[in-house]
Amino acid sequence: MFLFSVILGVVLGYLLKGNIENLNNLEIKGWWLIALGFLVEFIMKIFLKSGNLQIGSLTYVLNIVMYSCIMAFIYINRKYKMILVIGIGFLLNIVVIFGNGCTMPISIKAMDILNVSGPVETKGLYSIISGETKFKFLADVIPYKLWKYGGIASIGDIVLSIGIIGIIIKGMKLRAD
Repeated sequence: MFLFSVILGVVLGYLLKGNIENLNNLEIKGWWLIALGFLVEFIMKIFLKSGNLQIGSLTYVLNIVMYSCIMAFIYINRKYKMILVIGIGFLLNIVVIFGNGCTMPISIKAMDILNVSGPVETKGLYSIISGETKFKFLADVIPYKLWKYGGIASIGDIVLSIGIIGIIIKGMKLRAD
């Protein structure tokens, strides 16, 4: 979904008479924070998939580190409204993830629509929505299909995507001083 958001942002940026080179004019600071946050998530998922890590106290701490890095990046760059929108998307995801034992609940109905099967727990930080799931409306419940690629998104993911598209468009239209 996020790659599609980047592509759509660039296309819309060009349609609105922007230039991709203008993205250099965005004064975004702390890129290393976002890179570190996603690196922590990537490594955590590798260890979870290999069976060398189980969802529990360590994944809870790693999630805190990951989301702290991302939210620090958002805070540092808060002068851009669309980065704040991205932050709201992350906050919506943080609420549902931390409310459900550091897993993102996923809808079986959405999985069925996309013909996705198998134990989601082995794919990373996911769990199936059940009667005990908190904040179900913020979980991965929205199936989407873009050409032959599909997935399941949350409201937070959609808000995040809107922010990504918006910051790309803003950057592409930004002229050097």
